[in-house]
Amino acid sequence: MGDRVKFFKKNYGIVLGGVFLVLFFLYLLLDTQKIRVYMDTFSYHDHYVNVKLYTKNPIKTKRILKKIQDIYYNYECISDSRRSRSSIYNTFYIYHNQETENQIKINPILYKILAFGRQYSLTSNGYYSIAMGEVEDLWKKKTSGSLTDADLSNINTDMDQIILLGSNLMKNNHVYLNVESLALAFANYEIENYLKEENVESYLINAAGQILVGKRYHNSLYQIALENRDQQIYKIVHIEGKSLVTIGDSIDSFSYQGKIYPNFYSPKTKRPSTNFQNITVIGDDPILINVLAHTLYHMDMEEGKSYMKKYPNIQVIWQNEGIVKSI
Repeated sequence: MGDRVKFFKKNYGIVLGGVFLVLFFLYLLLDTQKIRVYMDTFSYHDHYVNVKLYTKNPIKTKRILKKIQDIYYNYECISDSRRSRSSIYNTFYIYHNQETENQIKINPILYKILAFGRQYSLTSNGYYSIAMGEVEDLWKKKTSGSLTDADLSNINTDMDQIILLGSNLMKNNHVYLNVESLALAFANYEIENYLKEENVESYLINAAGQILVGKRYHNSLYQIALENRDQQIYKIVHIEGKSLVTIGDSIDSFSYQGKIYPNFYSPKTKRPSTNFQNITVIGDDPILINVLAHTLYHMDMEEGKSYMKKYPNIQVIWQNEGIVKSI
């Protein structure tokens, strides 16, 4: 017994240091099991993308955030109608190309986006088109005077002009496309599946009004505040495991003759739709709810309610001034 006491007295510092070392490693082990929030901000065209991931591994999370940024950048390049992107046959190329052939080969992901948009438009009662680039351009460039029906009548917004030939080939008829919003929905769909592969369950990603919501990371659901263009909250949505899309003047707008208009145009009138200020659609599929939001925004409420009978599991919120309606 005396020898043991002598040993501990002689090696007290070593023993104490060993205890502290064990406790330190236990702390590190327990600390790495804590869920933390990791945030980053990217850009997509002229909008911000805000990402929150609730994970345990900072090194893995850094890699995941980089991958998410790369996905958004890829879809931004594909859907860019304002400039060419190196080695990417994007929407700018479709409209501005100088090819002499009557068909062109485009980016394979862009081909899928166009195929989906064209197919969906057949069921939209004429309220959905991605061939709206020229309409949007004309309104953005108009700084004085009025746009007449004659100004707009010669613009072709018909989806039939998008002729897909298979094998990523399309007819070279220089369609002026605007697929930024739909491409963003495709990006969100890819990111949602990528996060599943990486076993990231809890997340909140807001990309220009298109929001991905994962599982709750504590007892409460996520709270999504819907705001008008004056940043006044008109509704709070409590959700998890869903996608949410809002379009309207709170997301993108412009001033014309002293009045604020939403930067969303009806394929039928070729003018900004003013039935509502904002529409929000909530569902499981980020691509489907994107095209539904763009369709419903150009319908009146009664037509919209009738149209949505085909989609009973999707929620819609209409907002106009102080009036908020939902189904």
